Amino acid sequence: MAYPFFKPEQAAKIAYEMGAIYVNTKDLYIGPENILDNQSKIKTPEELSNILGTHSVKFGFTNGCFDILHSQHVGLLKFAKGKCDKLIVALNNDDSVRRLKGQGRPIKPLGERMAMLEAMSSVDYVTSFSEDTPLEIIKEIKPSLIVKGGDYQKEDVVGYKEVEGKVYIFPYKPKFSSTALIAKLTTEYIEK
Repeated sequence: MAYPFFKPEQAAKIAYEMGAIYVNTKDLYIGPENILDNQSKIKTPEELSNILGTHSVKFGFTNGCFDILHSQHVGLLKFAKGKCDKLIVALNNDDSVRRLKGQGRPIKPLGERMAMLEAMSSVDYVTSFSEDTPLEIIKEIKPSLIVKGGDYQKEDVVGYKEVEGKVYIFPYKPKFSSTALIAKLTTEYIEK
């Protein structure tokens, strides 16, 4: 396959990106034709399934609403990235958040939540799902492991069987969540 000619700036960018990919994930190949046009980390479940099916690196998975990004989310994502080569974050879509959290949620629509996570260096791919749990997307993309935060027991994490028990729990600080943060902000606003 012949590659098109690139401008010097494009060639330098491709060389830099290819070197970084080689050093960080020797098993993962992304051709030079994809470097310039494929910058988005946001992928559909189908795209992720295709990516995971062709590479031998360890893909980690975590999910949630990520409605108001806070320090516990950052800690979870760093912890999760430490357990895998590439981290996938799946977000509940807006209807799913409403069913789980109630009216008035999410605070930020799905597009904004995805863009925030896409900007984080510990996140490699961002996707979404419409169900109340991520079981269907886990079955479709088949990650190597799952990371969850909170008070879960490993065996109770959705997808536990699908990843053959490769589940890691990130310990959250008590009473620290988006829901608690929203409640505190609302209370303080009403009192003033």
